[in-house]
Amino acid sequence: LSSARVSDEVKNFIVSPKEIQAYKVDGVVCLRGVLSPVQCAEMFQASVEFVKANKGRIRYGKDDKRFFSAALMADTIPAFEKFAKNSQLPSIAAQLMNNLKMVRFFYDQLFIKAPGTQARTAWHNDLSYWPFRGNDLISI
Repeated sequence: LSSARVSDEVKNFIVSPKEIQAYKVDGVVCLRGVLSPVQCAEMFQASVEFVKANKGRIRYGKDDKRFFSAALMADTIPAFEKFAKNSQLPSIAAQLMNNLKMVRFFYDQLFIKAPGTQARTAWHNDLSYWPFRGNDLISI
């Protein structure tokens, strides 16, 4: 676990009271416009390079298309660490969890499925796997 103080520099995305209430009631909210085109391009490129390095797990379905998955990229790859810990994401998490002053980053995970792949994604519930208690937990 690493901690991220919510700095003023990345507080540029404000979650509205209506969105916070929707999150509290439904446990989920769709926030549009969170990421800039530059951030999306940087993460796309970092993900492509990570897949090319074959550092994750690759599964195949009944076809020849791939389903790639990996975890803990932020521990070793600067682009993933910057995105997870030094972007607006920690601030958004803090806003959704009652304006916490600090959030903790547990881990990151990457899933990439080729279009039309037959490889299955197993149904699961993340919360049952995580070693946490309480309601101050968010998955972005």
